[in-house]
Amino acid sequence: MKPVKLGMLSAIAFATFSTGCLIVSEHEEYGECYEDCYSYTVCETYCDYWECWDSCWEEVSCTTYCPDNVSVPVVECYSAVDCGEGQICVNDYCQPLDTEETGVSGLCQVCETNADCGEPGALCVQLNYDQATSTGEKVCGRTCEYNHECPAGFECINVSQEAGTPAQCLPVLGEFEKRTCNPSPELECVRATDCGVGESCVNNSCKAPREDAECSSNNPCPSGQECRNFACVAADVPECTTRSECPSGNLCIDGDCVEAAESCVFNSECDGGRCVDGQCRSTCSDNSECANGEQCRAGLCDPVECQRSADCAAGNICVDAQCFDTCNAATGVGCETGYACNGNGYCEVDPNVECRSNAECGDQICENGACISPCTCNQDCSTGEVCNLNSGACEAASAPITSCEDSCDCPSGQTCTEGACG
Repeated sequence: MKPVKLGMLSAIAFATFSTGCLIVSEHEEYGECYEDCYSYTVCETYCDYWECWDSCWEEVSCTTYCPDNVSVPVVECYSAVDCGEGQICVNDYCQPLDTEETGVSGLCQVCETNADCGEPGALCVQLNYDQATSTGEKVCGRTCEYNHECPAGFECINVSQEAGTPAQCLPVLGEFEKRTCNPSPELECVRATDCGVGESCVNNSCKAPREDAECSSNNPCPSGQECRNFACVAADVPECTTRSECPSGNLCIDGDCVEAAESCVFNSECDGGRCVDGQCRSTCSDNSECANGEQCRAGLCDPVECQRSADCAAGNICVDAQCFDTCNAATGVGCETGYACNGNGYCEVDPNVECRSNAECGDQICENGACISPCTCNQDCSTGEVCNLNSGACEAASAPITSCEDSCDCPSGQTCTEGACG
């Protein structure tokens, strides 16, 4: 079933003192199974700093019922875009829009609907709504009555004038009088990157990826042992025998996990790996050759950024274990250069742009969206430019060049004569 961008079963009210919005809240047979469907009206009220406006449409929700002896596959998901029409992703599974199950997103963690928020009474609030791009930060609040019930950096805000809608802890006003969950506030975690390698952020607590994990950042090992890949081992045991036993970005050398080169430009700097976004990545043929917290994708060990959207930064969504910027699917607005907004409302690689980073260019470099050969001499550049040997890119000279040994030392278009450029 093709994923679609979903409307949410919600009504939205103006968030007082905040530039944000509050997201509140037939019978057809298929073989031995049948679907029970009903239609309902969905309304959203969008708010910016100046005004609010309403939009309503019809949705249909269907539930499939089958006899006990019929097996129905469960669709695992990272976010709503992985589910079918009339469904949302809650706790890694596609659920009806009106599900009563709740997710695991804590305060300031990403949400798509109220169902994603794990705390009782917590609501999905849209901060910094941009009317031009229909984008903003959708994050979970926390029910409160007074400011002292909120963590440091938060205040209790009456987000709605509707009776029965609880006030919520929201970030205090910051730069440009905006409330934001970027960067992470002073909580144990807001996204997976706040936790140890391979861990996920569940309701503001770092959790191991498996319930049977022997140890984690919150569950240390006894004295004399170390936590490796969520198991306690003797501290004097070699740290690794293969790279897959090391954290992302490390190599296994003589039994020790050693951090790979801090930065790179060319693949030749990566000891058989490839240079991706300035970092060395190992090559692979399947997941077993990669470190914990990585997966083999397109022949490279790629860090697993997220297990659900709550692991991503506010304003992002988790798709296929990677965090993507959200955007306005109707207008295509909201993506960085080199990316395009798809029909599901998140930014993906623009096929009309050759590259976004050096990693996409082999032994060449990416310059203004095109792969070009790196410069090795100032004379490879346009007139008046010099070659940055660290990046392989041509750039304007930061200061006049007064001496030289050969013409390569001089700006392009000049020659070296008796130790001077001219």
